[in-house]
Amino acid sequence: MSDHHSSDRSRGPTTGARRPIEWGLAGLLLVLLVVTLAWDWNWLKRPIERRVEALTERSFDIDGDIEGRFGWRVSLVAHDLRLGNPEWARRDHMGLADSLRLEFTLGQLMRREVDIVELQRPRLSLQRSEDGEANWIFPERRSRGWNIRDLLVEDGRMELREPKLETDLRVGLRSGRPREELERRPLLVDGEGTYRGVPFSVEGGVESPLELRDQDRSFRVALRIVAGDTRADIRGQLHSWIDLRAFDLALEMEGQDMADLYPLLGIAFPTTAPYELEGRLVRERDYWEYTEIEGNVGRSDIAGQATVDAGRERTLFTADLESESMHFGDLSGFIGMRPGGGAEQARQQGRLFPTVELSGDGLRAMDAEVRLRARSLTGAPFDAEHMDASLLLEAGELTLDPLVFGIAGGEVDAVVLMDARELPATGSISAELSGLQLERLMGQDLGDGTRGPIVGRVVMEGRGNSVAGLMGGSTGEIQLVLGRGHVGRARLEAWGLDGGLQRRALGVEEGGLTINCGVADFAVNGGVAEARSLGVDTPSTVVVGEGRIHMGEERFELRIDTKPKSTGLMALRAPVEIRGTFLDPDVGIDAGPLLLRGIAAAALYALTPPAALLALVETGDENGEGCLGDR
Repeated sequence: MSDHHSSDRSRGPTTGARRPIEWGLAGLLLVLLVVTLAWDWNWLKRPIERRVEALTERSFDIDGDIEGRFGWRVSLVAHDLRLGNPEWARRDHMGLADSLRLEFTLGQLMRREVDIVELQRPRLSLQRSEDGEANWIFPERRSRGWNIRDLLVEDGRMELREPKLETDLRVGLRSGRPREELERRPLLVDGEGTYRGVPFSVEGGVESPLELRDQDRSFRVALRIVAGDTRADIRGQLHSWIDLRAFDLALEMEGQDMADLYPLLGIAFPTTAPYELEGRLVRERDYWEYTEIEGNVGRSDIAGQATVDAGRERTLFTADLESESMHFGDLSGFIGMRPGGGAEQARQQGRLFPTVELSGDGLRAMDAEVRLRARSLTGAPFDAEHMDASLLLEAGELTLDPLVFGIAGGEVDAVVLMDARELPATGSISAELSGLQLERLMGQDLGDGTRGPIVGRVVMEGRGNSVAGLMGGSTGEIQLVLGRGHVGRARLEAWGLDGGLQRRALGVEEGGLTINCGVADFAVNGGVAEARSLGVDTPSTVVVGEGRIHMGEERFELRIDTKPKSTGLMALRAPVEIRGTFLDPDVGIDAGPLLLRGIAAAALYALTPPAALLALVETGDENGEGCLGDR
């Protein structure tokens, strides 16, 4: 019996001690249940509104109810939210949302963390005032922020208006699926409108906007952009999804004309043929760098790098570019022709010199330092092989130095100056010609042994709004010397000089006409090049010419006659005329009075070959006799 009472005593106090605790816990749970059921979550409206208004200095209203679910995870949903705009803004609100849901644990709440923020049908209206003030810029606060682990956006819309930049965009926003390589869900975008006055559309995805809270951290983008006729695919990292002041992107772009990029980028590219380019584009505020460039402009390949410094008084564009094979027509914008021009355009227009007028505003809009090398050059109105050009543009003054062309087996080394600070522009060219081959300058190779080296010098200056205009009013001199060579029978026949009398007068042999030397020395005044010395020395005859070349009209007006070196030879019965245009010369017999022969004969004794140029080529006959006046 004692054991029984002992057992009761051992259990009694313990059981009695538990009952108050159990009743206390039950009471606490009952109180929590009553509080939860009785709690009106709308009591949180004003505290939340006041807190947001204090942080943003904007009005903030929760027009709907706040709903909550309390447990180990807390869920709060606020309906019909509205964030106000600054007074200058066009709309009274910057943002609307059907609902905002927050989800977190009690532990996260203590650490100021939110597991997820979900926005249903958010509407953002972003705009910049005429004074440049943006409504998405809020006062800086040093208070400790909240860590939001993920953002979910459903059926969002955003509009961006910047009247000063003629920009009006409407973009759809929604969250994409979570990805292993991303901490947070990406944001998918799809929109259209006008950007800097150009029709614009965009689609693709960007990393969560939550990444933008860290100013030192970039976030990734993958977008397809269409602006007018320009299309671009960009992949890389941005530091700001609105201002775009800093980024590092892989950029592929294509378009019909690089000049179309001016309203988009503020860079005054020349008119070009259609292009496709890819490379790496980096921007740090006003400094842009496009490196690892590869692609095509028209029929030309291009590679290299370029930079744009927009932080100067005038934007500075620099480039170092190379091409393995460049079509001359794709350079047309740089020299005032239509893109895709060159030999084809010249033939269609019947003119060698471009007639497109220069844009003084374009030349004054920016500065440039450009180096362009083409290892192979095709499609030119002349027999071009390669090119090396360095361009300097500063405040409307343009310098090409050097401008080197490989032409007809030789080289033309030129310096070109143009001043477009005032229109009509003034320009000058100084060029040295060396090693050009006669047969290649004649156009089609007739395979008849035509040959001969040519050297020369050209010094010209003028005033005009196009290359043709400059040449039409130019002054200066043109000097060319042809060394020892040969003109084949097929070439003479093409010129209409293969008749019996012409062959005998010129001393043409069975294989053609041997040339000791030739000289063309013109003084240019008012766009007219007047012959000072014009002649060709052959073993048996001196061919002498007189006349002029009209640079503005691109027209020949020359007359050629012969003087035999031996009395046994005869002269031409009538002089040979060279007329027609630069691209379509016409050689024929002058049917005019024989009295004109005296003019040409007198010109023979005035022949004074430029001694400096004669020293650069081998002239004279096999017996060592000199050239024309040097004989």
